[in-house]
Amino acid sequence: MSTEVEWKVMNEDMLWLSHWIMGNNELECGEDFEAVGRFLDEMKTHDGKKGNWSAYSNLADIYVKAELFKKANELYHFFISLYACTSNLSGVKMALCELNDIEELKEMFEEWESICSKYDTSLANVAIRGYLSQGMHEEAELIFANACKKTKGKGSFLEAREMLMVHSLNTRKVDLADNHLGAAVLASKDGEWHPSPATKIAFLKYFEDKKDADGAEKFCKILKCLGYLSCNEYCLLLKTCIAAGKLEPAMRRRLKEKYIEISPELENLLQKVSASELTAP
Repeated sequence: MSTEVEWKVMNEDMLWLSHWIMGNNELECGEDFEAVGRFLDEMKTHDGKKGNWSAYSNLADIYVKAELFKKANELYHFFISLYACTSNLSGVKMALCELNDIEELKEMFEEWESICSKYDTSLANVAIRGYLSQGMHEEAELIFANACKKTKGKGSFLEAREMLMVHSLNTRKVDLADNHLGAAVLASKDGEWHPSPATKIAFLKYFEDKKDADGAEKFCKILKCLGYLSCNEYCLLLKTCIAAGKLEPAMRRRLKEKYIEISPELENLLQKVSASELTAP
């Protein structure tokens, strides 16, 4: 760790300070942490200079490794205030992403909302993802609704809607998933949006589990309208038909008409749904 003389020299140049702390990521004693605290004070108060994200992030990492979580969270609060006031949205997003504690995430997101000069839905997405990871769907929906209200519906909410769709399906709230799906389709312009592989799988697996061949067929029609219906989705559709005990003797012709490549797995499924007898397991 640096001596007092070295510390005074480093104070002459904040950029040098940033590089210095980034190279000192293993601190061993109380005096070391005291020096880190002085460094942070310099970063906060130095005239006309705010340091940089890498230095702040490295400081927070030092505290986390030392299990000084309170000090690390104080740093994250500082990140939020600093970057929100300067409209540096990427900085705020990185700070929020660092948080593993849902209560801290909630507190800091609300802090950012209260002082931000520009609302950005990507930050709301970070909070929504955090809530959903803890099974807090209602709280995630509230953040989503508030984001829509603050931006007057002019922001891009497709990523958030997909997260809410998948979580709704995983928790068997299919009506909520359908609502978000319908809204996403309406909001999509000129192929702007198509469901991610995870979203498509979540819907079709849900229908397979429920043995709902009609629901799977309707979803595939939506994918067709969006231009994203492939061999993989047809495989899942046929698995649902098999689970429901539903024959589809015309499916092979349908696939040929749509120029869908028939994989070995799809061929096997086609043979099953074209059989003269098919009963649900």
